[in-house]
Amino acid sequence: MLETSSKLYGREPYQSALLNSIQNISSNRFSIITIEGASGVGKSSLIHSKDLYSTIKSTYFISGKFDKQSSEAGYAEFVNPFRELVEAIFSESDEQLLKLKRRFIKDMGENRKLLLKIMSL
Repeated sequence: MLETSSKLYGREPYQSALLNSIQNISSNRFSIITIEGASGVGKSSLIHSKDLYSTIKSTYFISGKFDKQSSEAGYAEFVNPFRELVEAIFSESDEQLLKLKRRFIKDMGENRKLLLKIMSL
């Protein structure tokens, strides 16, 4: 039986930079981190690494891929991960939902109108 390693070889500097970026984000802010690069270089493996998930276990984390060859039009690559986030949020208690609603309104400001409009597509 062939066993594969979950260790990312040659990605330590990138993994360290990503972990540092996540740790430096204030827990009271909405933030987006983008990772870009050519196909097949390990971007998905990097963000799905065990070290990353142990660091962000107390936050909401979504990921998505943008495919230039995709047949889906518009903002699908952006909207689909946010739909997953909405599902995760709605699984929270009523008390937690109220806290999240207040935080969303505060953190997103006027940008929330655009996000909600895109999400309704």
